[in-house]
Order: sequence, then structure tokens, then C-alpha cells
Amino acid sequence: VNKKHKNVTKVKPLFKVYIFDEKKSSLKDVDIVIAWNTTMANGKVKNGTSKPSTTKGKAGIATIKLPAQKKSTVMSVRPISISRSGYQYNKKLNKKYDRCRLFTPKCPFVTLSFQD
Repeated sequence: VNKKHKNVTKVKPLFKVYIFDEKKSSLKDVDIVIAWNTTMANGKVKNGTSKPSTTKGKAGIATIKLPAQKKSTVMSVRPISISRSGYQYNKKLNKKYDRCRLFTPKCPFVTLSFQD
């Protein structure tokens, strides 16, 4: 966020995924689908699945658009599918965050919070 807007009540989150092979070279043409769920301030829970997104360019980045959310919402995302012909997904190479590899049994999802 570059600057804060005082009267913003909703956000449109983007989730960026960077994909690399075992040699740490970025990969394009990797198809990614994520599941999401939200818990709103009133305790109501909504679930959904992203549209498929494909990594592009030299950086191997897929940008996944998630549904608009109220700022008071907490959202969790987890991968459903990460695939490319001729490659096998290896969770053991996922980035570590807070001493835990993301999207593995120990850290199956990422939590997003949109509050200031």
C-alpha cells in the first residue's frame, strides 16, 4: 500500500505466486488454482476457488485475483493445484516463512488480513 485512503471499506486482494524449478530458475506456463475462505467480523464464513492463473514472463509470476473483501475480513488461501506438463510439484522446496515451509502439512495456508 503506497498511501492510505480514509474512507476505504473494501479491498480487492491480489495473491502473487512465484514458481521456480529445483535449479531456482523461474518457470512460466505453470497453472495454479487456489482455494480461499474468509471470516468476516460477524463470524460468517465464505469459501471459494480462484479462476486458474498461469505463470508468465521471465519471472514466473502468477497473479490471482481474489474477490473484494471488507477491510475487517480475514482471508486464508491454500493451493488446490500447481501443475505444468513434464514437471512434478515438490512441496519440500517451498519458501520458508516463520520457520515453516508454506503450503505444506505444517503450514497448509496463508492468512491475509486487510486491516490498517
